[in-house]
Amino acid sequence: EEAEEEEAGEDENDRTGANKTPKPPPKPTAPRPHRKTADVRALLAKPDGEGRPLQRCFDLFAAIHDLCTDHDSLRRIAAEATMDFARDGVVYLELRTTPKCVPSRNVTKASYCAAVLDGLALGKKLADDWRRSKRRAGGDDDEGGTRGSSDASSNSSSFESFAICARLILSVDRRETPEEAVKTVKLAAFLRDAGADVCGVDLSGNPALGHWKSFEPALRLARHLKLPVTLHCGEIEGTGTEEAAMIAFEPDRFGHCVHTSRDPERWLALRRSEIPIEICVSSNCVTDSVPRDESCDGSHASRARRHHVGQAHAVGHPLCICTDDPGVFETTLSREYALVAVAFDLSDDDVRELVTGTVRHAFMTDAHDDPFAERAMRVKRRVMRGAANWRGFPGGRRASARRRAIGGVASRLMRRIREVGSALTTSLSRSNSPVSSEKGIRYADDDDDDDDYERT
Repeated sequence: EEAEEEEAGEDENDRTGANKTPKPPPKPTAPRPHRKTADVRALLAKPDGEGRPLQRCFDLFAAIHDLCTDHDSLRRIAAEATMDFARDGVVYLELRTTPKCVPSRNVTKASYCAAVLDGLALGKKLADDWRRSKRRAGGDDDEGGTRGSSDASSNSSSFESFAICARLILSVDRRETPEEAVKTVKLAAFLRDAGADVCGVDLSGNPALGHWKSFEPALRLARHLKLPVTLHCGEIEGTGTEEAAMIAFEPDRFGHCVHTSRDPERWLALRRSEIPIEICVSSNCVTDSVPRDESCDGSHASRARRHHVGQAHAVGHPLCICTDDPGVFETTLSREYALVAVAFDLSDDDVRELVTGTVRHAFMTDAHDDPFAERAMRVKRRVMRGAANWRGFPGGRRASARRRAIGGVASRLMRRIREVGSALTTSLSRSNSPVSSEKGIRYADDDDDDDDYERT
């Protein structure tokens, strides 16, 4: 508006002859400023219960990247993310990000990763301090029990000294060129070999962009360099050929596989591969990847019941419950587990099995030549002990179906033993030999109960 007023004033002066000197040459156009916080907030805004289409999510990601891709912001975000997960009770965390090069802010792919790794280290230190103060205060520990401060101090050696182990996965964005993808893979291998907490590579980004074949050479290089690989797969319709090629590639993990699970042929191939799936229920519900129907009441639990996590869990396919982007999708890992448990009526033991199973699919090994091996063993001990001591969801069913079945057999067996013992006691009190009566002893070979007894 100011520019229009100035132009109007200049036109009036021209007509009156007030402008006696020529206009100065126009100034060069300044570069477009990067987006502001208000832009991100506007993209984040959505009515309660409404979804956010997948393309809008990628627009939001682009705005966040534009706003936050500088070294200070990257350090802070990585540190706060690590701390947030630690406060949620997470013991092992794999964050992923796409290294970016922004010359106007002196950001290179290498400096980008250095800033994020610095943030992870800071977040882990803050989480350790928080955990120590929490234990000194005698509050609930992260393994399901409650101890006083004196007990906590006297038994400190029985607990692992870390609050959270946070590592980094470098992502190849589908907007990148094959050459940039190779650079990202080589950077991941370099950082890992230099002792940094980099544990793998990922292919992600807008699934409508790029082609699998253009990124496959870089990911085969990652495999040659012994970097674990995870692939976002089956996020949108119409990518069946690509999904089949990804399954044939046999990565270490898959992300989402929403539409892969809906095609019988590809679902069968995925099941046979036994490749774990990274499940992000809230993400898939918010982006409307999980379809709505008339029976859906609009709640997340109602939407989650149509999620393919139930399909995969029913057949015993390996799963990892994940969050996707916790800020964009307004969730935590605890919330994701609770959502799955409510949607599919899982018992506390079912949830424990999901958690301990996830440890097996994490990008960590206990091989003797892996520098991370010692920490991997400590992480596994923490997770197994925490799962065993977890007190369960409030009002949740504590026994799994298998354990309830075993318990039922044991209960029937004990009832049978008590019945026989009671009858035997009664008969022996009457005489030294069994007494024939309707309520007396019934030997196993006297009637048709023999088969039932032996089965019990």
